[in-house]
Amino acid sequence: MRVAKQFDVRRAEVQIQLTEEQAHLAHQALHDALTGLPNRLFFLERLSQAVDATTRRSTRSAVLFIDIDHFKAINDVAGHAVGDELLIGVAHRLREVLRPGDTVARLGGDEFVVLCEGLLDESAGVVEIAERICAALSKPFPTRTKSELFTSVSIGIAFVRAGDDPHQLIAQADSAMYMAKQHGRARYEIYHPDFDHRTTRRAELINGLHAVIERGELCLYYQPMKALASGSVVTMEALLRWNHPTLGIVGPAEFIPVAEETGLIVEIGRWVLTEACVQCRQWRGDGFDEIGVSVNVSARQLAESTFPEEVARILTATGLSASALTLEVTESVLVTEGSIGRTALDELHALGIHLAIDDFGIGYSSLSYLARLPFDSLKVDRSFVAGLGGPGHNSSIVTTMVELAHKLGLAVVAEGVETEAELVELRRAHCDQVQGFLLCRPAPFDSLNTAGELGPRRRSAAEPS
Repeated sequence: MRVAKQFDVRRAEVQIQLTEEQAHLAHQALHDALTGLPNRLFFLERLSQAVDATTRRSTRSAVLFIDIDHFKAINDVAGHAVGDELLIGVAHRLREVLRPGDTVARLGGDEFVVLCEGLLDESAGVVEIAERICAALSKPFPTRTKSELFTSVSIGIAFVRAGDDPHQLIAQADSAMYMAKQHGRARYEIYHPDFDHRTTRRAELINGLHAVIERGELCLYYQPMKALASGSVVTMEALLRWNHPTLGIVGPAEFIPVAEETGLIVEIGRWVLTEACVQCRQWRGDGFDEIGVSVNVSARQLAESTFPEEVARILTATGLSASALTLEVTESVLVTEGSIGRTALDELHALGIHLAIDDFGIGYSSLSYLARLPFDSLKVDRSFVAGLGGPGHNSSIVTTMVELAHKLGLAVVAEGVETEAELVELRRAHCDQVQGFLLCRPAPFDSLNTAGELGPRRRSAAEPS
């Protein structure tokens, strides 16, 4: 009898162990290993239940698709360990700001989704939640390097209707999220059927980018940066254009983010840098010997350990002096101290290349980077320039930016100058250089040369006067 009882006890213990193991395996199958949040499978099941219950409820439900802005830049520049820290921190804050009945899941990468049920007021209720999420995730995140990491999120919203397909609902919220990205990031958009057309266009861009260089569809336009004091051209910024066979001319604001997401930006960036250096060497040889060229560089390029060597090889191959080249980087590359990006900047500066911070004022980097990193100039974002000199527009922010930069030994370029009033205010603020439609629109180099936008060509000593 005692043996039988012992056997029963052991069998019960085995059954409990099996149950616990099964529960653990079930949890693993339905949850994300990094953040501990529910995964796609779990979320789809909950969303299916919400769709089924829609006809029985007087309240509404919505799906929020959340994507971290510039996450690839953070991963590329700061490293995957810091990227994982950020994902865990985002998951924690989402749990904190959402309502008890909301479901939050990680789909993969930097993509999160939220199911909000029981919304009494469809629009107002979900908008309040989206704004709360944006506010919570805009606060700095501590990192293992003891520095702070700033980021933001873009959110797409789709409302649940009776009979909706759960996969399609997520796709609609995803489409709305991409519209939020296109409209400036750090915001939300509510899905509209018109977005589907733009999603299709984005798919066309992705497909076309894979062989864009081989097909010879890329070209460079140039826009001069002029010295305010003399009005002479100092540098020509190389601006990429894509002559798509069916879509026509596609601007960089539309396809560069796609190139960054797919990783094709490295190859495209190499082509741009080479072409710009070849062109600059040519115009300097033709008598415009004091005009340099400026090229935008992505965080993904800076993350390549061989990037400084590659730039040096291109300069040697094209015969262009390093001092004639300016590389522009956005504030998003300055995500954390001690990054690969900082090492690359130091190496590039050691070559004699000029470095500029692009779109200054709209990023989240610490101002202390201006003093510690080897930048030579900064470009004030056009959002601060627009309306200068107009009624009710305060120019003190731009003036302060210029004064700060000058105290740190940096030159200042104002972007997006479109009116005489803006030009007057920038001159009062002692800005060094200006760029914008008022002065010259981007165009192929030959067109600018023909139109006389570059000023007088300097004759060589061998030419007759």
